[in-house]
Amino acid sequence: KAPATTNAADAGWLGDLVAAGLGVLIWGVAAIVEPGIRDLFQWPKQKLLATGAALLTGLAGALWFAGVRWRWNRSPLLWPVVILLGSMVLSLQVAPSQTGGILSIFARYDAHRWLAAGALFVVTATVLSTPRRLWFLLGGMTLGGLAVARTGIGEHHDIQAFLPPPDKRWAIISKPGSTFGNRNMAAEMMIAAIPACYAALAMAVRWWNHGKASRALALAVPTGLFLAFQLYYLKLTVTRSAFIGTALGLLVAGLAWVLGRIVAERRLDREATAQAADQTADVDAVQTASAPVGPARRSKLVPLLVALAIGGVGVSGASYMLVKFGFSTPIDEGDAKRARGFVDLAKSSFDTKSDAAQWRFGMWASTWEAIKANPAGLGAGNWRVIYPQYLTQREKNEMFSIAKQPIRAHQDFLQIGAEWGVQGLAALLALLGMAMWLTVRTAAHYLRREQDDPDGAALYTYSAMAALAGIIALCGDALFSFPLALPAPTMMLCILLGIIAAAEAKVSGRKPLELPQWTGGAVLGAGVAGLVFLQGFGGYVGLHERWDTAEKGFTEGRALQKRGRASEGLAAIRKAIAINPDDFQNHFIEALCLNSLGQTKEAIASLDRSLALYPNLLNAWVNVAMFSLKAGDEAKMDAAIDKALALKPDELVALNTRANYWNARGRHEDVLKLLEPQYVGYKAFRDSGRWPDDDNGQLQGAFKTMLQHLVTAAKKLGKHDVHAKYLIALNDIPIPNDGRSEDAKRTERRDRAQGIAEALLAANNAKDALQWAKLAAELAGQTHPELKALYAVTAARNGDDKTCAHESQVAIAMDGAQKPKLQESLQAI
Repeated sequence: KAPATTNAADAGWLGDLVAAGLGVLIWGVAAIVEPGIRDLFQWPKQKLLATGAALLTGLAGALWFAGVRWRWNRSPLLWPVVILLGSMVLSLQVAPSQTGGILSIFARYDAHRWLAAGALFVVTATVLSTPRRLWFLLGGMTLGGLAVARTGIGEHHDIQAFLPPPDKRWAIISKPGSTFGNRNMAAEMMIAAIPACYAALAMAVRWWNHGKASRALALAVPTGLFLAFQLYYLKLTVTRSAFIGTALGLLVAGLAWVLGRIVAERRLDREATAQAADQTADVDAVQTASAPVGPARRSKLVPLLVALAIGGVGVSGASYMLVKFGFSTPIDEGDAKRARGFVDLAKSSFDTKSDAAQWRFGMWASTWEAIKANPAGLGAGNWRVIYPQYLTQREKNEMFSIAKQPIRAHQDFLQIGAEWGVQGLAALLALLGMAMWLTVRTAAHYLRREQDDPDGAALYTYSAMAALAGIIALCGDALFSFPLALPAPTMMLCILLGIIAAAEAKVSGRKPLELPQWTGGAVLGAGVAGLVFLQGFGGYVGLHERWDTAEKGFTEGRALQKRGRASEGLAAIRKAIAINPDDFQNHFIEALCLNSLGQTKEAIASLDRSLALYPNLLNAWVNVAMFSLKAGDEAKMDAAIDKALALKPDELVALNTRANYWNARGRHEDVLKLLEPQYVGYKAFRDSGRWPDDDNGQLQGAFKTMLQHLVTAAKKLGKHDVHAKYLIALNDIPIPNDGRSEDAKRTERRDRAQGIAEALLAANNAKDALQWAKLAAELAGQTHPELKALYAVTAARNGDDKTCAHESQVAIAMDGAQKPKLQESLQAI
């Protein structure tokens, strides 16, 4: 209760500003959303992350320069962090080799995100010099987790009070996506923020154990509720990688405590032995010297064990009841995963035969091939570019097509190895190992001896273990997803590392490094320069404003192009290109707008610019082929199709473009040779039940178009049996609900049946033709006498004279002109 004072060790409330700012930044990154832009869930968070890092760096420098003597704790964690960031910077030098000699926007985003997060690591490790500041940070983590959980639960249960005003809401990629728009990404923030509650609960139990019941209850009750609230939302995300990561985090943190205890006991035993040897065999003296050891160790171990028991049993029970209540909410169509129970979800994590598992295995295998071929890495932000070069499965790969081309490996360690090289991957693994080692050291120092401030030492120790749990949780998630490619989890990783660095230095009592005052001026200058570069000043337009303009230009241009307003879309996308010419997506949308405006050659030039930045963009090559066909450039069309088929030999749109061109020029035999093997493969793929249903019917549409080309080629060649086979296959494709009337759909079914019957008759297969001729006649109703005549002739060829006579009479009654045709056909039979 003593008043705060400003000195080198504490700096009073001035020193608290930076720690409080860290807490506010965590809350802001978790909560912020800017509706109306393309990357509405990630770019605003990354922008705030970078701005906050520059602001807090500048603030720390200003306070330092003004007399607050920050002290660097000389944490061993600094070196793997420096090596990791150095690997990223080196990868920026390599990256242009894969993107037409230009540093792509994705590489710039990586540098922007990681450098900002690295700065926050240094700030965190430096400013957490008192328990009070650590509480500020833990509070910010908790508020951030609550902000995400509140919005997500509001989405799941449609609780309007938990949601922003209607004009501030956003489209959701997957419910309940909260402020991240995607439940998996929101879960990654949650598993990094939840550990703050672990540390607080452990402290509450410690206070209870030391007779501070009022203080313990005041902390434990709200913290338990906050944890239950966040765990409930984590369950609603049904993100199995987050569940696995959270469990791994708790296990590893527990292991760190056990190892710390073992180390502490061994050191205590050595000290006791040495002390006993120095005594004159006086048993009483030895007992006096060693008496505090045992009780001290036990008193510090019990609070943690009790905290884990309460957290594990009590909170899990409360969360289970909430989950049972929560799943009474209706589940959106197409999102049935949220209706699955926890046990079922846990079991499905081990289903290696599922489509999700097979897709990941395929991407991991391809990424490993890229690492083996290029151990030094192929550049930051380039995974999406290099992945197609090393595909281990190119055919029947629904995760690689013009509709869906992966942009992340869904395994951060492999992706970092492919982009930053094995040196970057080694630095990341060393960083994790160092964090584990320092946490063990912190626990060992805490358990080994009494501290001048036992509560403070306990808070630092519990916070270090909680931070390790959060780091391992993120890494466990990163084994199956991509948290380290996103701003919020990257920020949390570096802040959690900073907590471990500060805790180890504080509890171990390592003497910090005193830095001269001018260093504060340098830090202040770096922070101010960073703010000016990012936010602008005077007439200088900052990086964030430029990227904001580009993001909004892309979003508006793409939306207008999709709505058929190509001219307006072109003007919008060219604003984005003026700022971000290194974003292949901008040039791609420009090409679509130009094509819609009839400027085909200009559209091809835009696609060429897109391909210079992303040489293996399958969709762009297919569009070059289609646009070149439209422009009459056969050579360029063929070259583009060859490139597309080299990337994906069974890409149906590319195959259909070539088949359409060949059919128009009478090369029907070539069409059959080109498409018949693909028909066999795709039919088996379709019959297997693995046909994707999340591509808006694009694959089925391309498959239908392929069958139409086969039908045309077979008919032109007079191969009636082949013609009939493909007509029957075409008939197996359901007629879509595309807004047409039932009469129109009935007409299509009738025409299909008529075509099949005629083709089978031409192939002298009257037996199979009978059912199709009958169906066509029935669908015709009291119209189309020629279909009644077709049925009569087919019945006659099957020896059914009764049906033939009846249908002949009906046809002639409807139209007398059918009589001579029928007589001629029947006489021929």
